[in-house]
Amino acid sequence: MIFTPQSVSFYKKTRIQVIEHLAPDSIAIFHSNDKMPSTGDQYYPFRQNKDLLRLCGIYQEDTALVLFPDHPDQHKRELLFIRRTDDHIRIWEGTCLDKAQAESVSGVKNIYWFDQFESIVYPLIVRAKNVYLNSNEKAAYPLIIENRNERYGKHLMSQFPFHQFHRLQPILKNLSLVKTKEEIQAIKTAIKLTGDTWKIIDALIKPGMHEYEIAAEISYQFEKQGAIHAFEPIVASGSSACALHYKSNHQILAKDDLILVDFGAELNGYAADMTRCKAIDGTMNKRQFEVYDQVLSVFLNVKQVVKAGLTIAELNDIAEEKMGESLLQLGLVPSSEIAEKQKIKKYFPHGVAHFLGMDVHDYGDRYTELQPGMIITCEPGIYITEESIGIRLENDLLITTEGCIDLMEEYEL
Repeated sequence: MIFTPQSVSFYKKTRIQVIEHLAPDSIAIFHSNDKMPSTGDQYYPFRQNKDLLRLCGIYQEDTALVLFPDHPDQHKRELLFIRRTDDHIRIWEGTCLDKAQAESVSGVKNIYWFDQFESIVYPLIVRAKNVYLNSNEKAAYPLIIENRNERYGKHLMSQFPFHQFHRLQPILKNLSLVKTKEEIQAIKTAIKLTGDTWKIIDALIKPGMHEYEIAAEISYQFEKQGAIHAFEPIVASGSSACALHYKSNHQILAKDDLILVDFGAELNGYAADMTRCKAIDGTMNKRQFEVYDQVLSVFLNVKQVVKAGLTIAELNDIAEEKMGESLLQLGLVPSSEIAEKQKIKKYFPHGVAHFLGMDVHDYGDRYTELQPGMIITCEPGIYITEESIGIRLENDLLITTEGCIDLMEEYEL
């Protein structure tokens, strides 16, 4: 993976925005992600904590950023801690960023080694009245594995039990939902790589291939450009396309089936998300085309109404209403039942949109009001298990004052 940071001015601006939301006499602490073990002595590829990355642009482990804007010593108001490179690390892993390089990326002038963190930061906490801590807050999912932010947070709360501790996540969510010009351009770049990759694999798909061959080609195209997967690609043919998060990618492509490909590049920390479906032999049969046409109709109807002021919950209601009409035309739901959500969800079990940014499922929930500069997906689908038909179409939309811009419009549905 190749990581190209944003400009120094971008990182300085994002830090100022956070500082403006802190209570007086507050210290805010941000940690990098852990290296995650895959075997006894191997690790999964490192992926940086997106909040830390958005504030300083440092893409390596053992990193911490500390903000204390009201400290009387200006040298204690912004501190960056980075990994110290010793001879062992240099021989086995290569050289990490030095202090000058870290400053040139982040714009933070006061840089220390990560092993100095406690000796330098603890005296600062004693002086502060409020401590802001970061965590991984995802409403729909329980916290199974604690990351470094949670571990350090619990440790600090035990060390300083009479301080006032606060959550950083509400601040970070609100500040990152509306994308800057730089961020929109970064997402557009990831989208272009994703769309161009679809053009390549679209031409390769044929009966007799394995799904994993398509997944391998996606990986090859991404890695050639220094990108990684924003999420594990879904390459699902036949009835497997009815499993929303199918990951096996092991089946042989059958002549009369459809294939669903849901994938996205992550480039320089920003994600894309695209889903396309096609006939494996190049020609859909009558039933497959009917279902595809109805999914496309719902997609176009929802995209047309997307605008600032709506919420994803409201878009879901619109999509379900349109989907009910489509399922009626397909003979899947009788007219007496098209208003029943459970009948619709049998064939359309997921939401029609989610936020996109540094994560493929970015900050923001179904009740967040859309604003210009936010980016969401639009992804209706119909899944008919008994007919081995699963079709989903997905593009990424930039919210504007007048509606939305389809950032994937050039890549034909």
